[in-house]
Amino acid sequence: MTWDQLSRSMKIAFSMYSSIPVKDFKWKQEDMKYVMDFFPLVGALIGIIEFVIFRLTYGAGIGSAGFFLPVLFAVLPVIVSGGIHMDGFIDSVDALLSHRDRDKRLEIMQDPHVGALGVMGAIIYFLLLAGSFSACYVARPDLTIQAFATTALGFVLSRTISGLSLVTSNSARGTGLAYTFQKYSDAKNVKDTLTIEAVVTAILMIGFGHWTGFLALLINLLFIFWFRRVVKTPLGGITGDTCGFLSSMSELLTVLTAAVYSQILAAV
Repeated sequence: MTWDQLSRSMKIAFSMYSSIPVKDFKWKQEDMKYVMDFFPLVGALIGIIEFVIFRLTYGAGIGSAGFFLPVLFAVLPVIVSGGIHMDGFIDSVDALLSHRDRDKRLEIMQDPHVGALGVMGAIIYFLLLAGSFSACYVARPDLTIQAFATTALGFVLSRTISGLSLVTSNSARGTGLAYTFQKYSDAKNVKDTLTIEAVVTAILMIGFGHWTGFLALLINLLFIFWFRRVVKTPLGGITGDTCGFLSSMSELLTVLTAAVYSQILAAV
């Protein structure tokens, strides 16, 4: 492992999983070994941007009223990530809700056309996400700050979960972008690095989010078990689309948990 390899892997991570401009260069097989190590950094960037906007507006007395900021917080991850995870979410919803057999589901995911179920799923997703961000604003400033600290770190957590799923699972179809990263990643290094990043993120979520962060972690853990049982196992592995679904749902559940818990405590 050299600094040049790490640098090139980081550039690939940001060029693939964000809309941040990265100087184009010709990839080599060895450049892909550590890409997933830097995947959570995209989430960290999103979290930092969102939390800075929250602190600046909240400190100025803006944000608790109106719907602009919650909508901004909901769409900002899509803007920064380039929509790659939401694309996977929509394709996965189309396939999973079709209730077809394994081969047909994989075929639906590869279809470039968007189905009605995927569109409805995306609409419901963003309504829930924006509404949850709005509900994170409560009368108690401490709960509001804890909620937004938790949601900011949730963007890192979702990518550690998705990355670990990628490098520890079989490929459902043996082709595609996810399979390429699986094939050429240094699986042991990436698994160890992502595990460390996940543990550090969990500690920070509990440290800054307190019970809000702890509950968000618990909900994410339960969701991982659901994902393995309902999504990964029936497909015989994972795809790039299901990784996007996993990441997107993790973020929604984190914000939703923070909102519900904050609202309950504020009402007591």
